[in-house]
Parts: sequence; structure tokens; C-alpha cells
Amino acid sequence: KPTYEGLSSYELLERCVGANTQNSNESLNSLIWSFAPKHIHSGPKTIQIGSGNWTKD
Repeated sequence: KPTYEGLSSYELLERCVGANTQNSNESLNSLIWSFAPKHIHSGPKTIQIGSGNWTKD
């Protein structure tokens, strides 16, 4: 119970409001999926453009 109370304290939640709490990997995934959404068929060129511009070889 103390862990739950600490994680749900108003002081902690106020610090998180409006802040970017995603880590860099989640942000990169979000950016890639915005170019090549999962629910729409994307050809190999779209996948290559969507991921190739954001990662190093």
C-alpha cells in the first residue's frame, strides 16, 4: 500500500502534468508509425522511408 500511495500522490502527479514522460524509444516508434500506420497497408518503399530516415545503418 505505501508504494501505491506514493505513486498516486498529488505532488508526483502534478509534476507529470504537461510533461513529456515518454522515453526516446517510444517517441521514435510513434514517429515511425505516423509515417507508416499499422492499420493501412504500406508497401516496402513506404516502410523504408518511414524507418530509414530515423535510424542509422
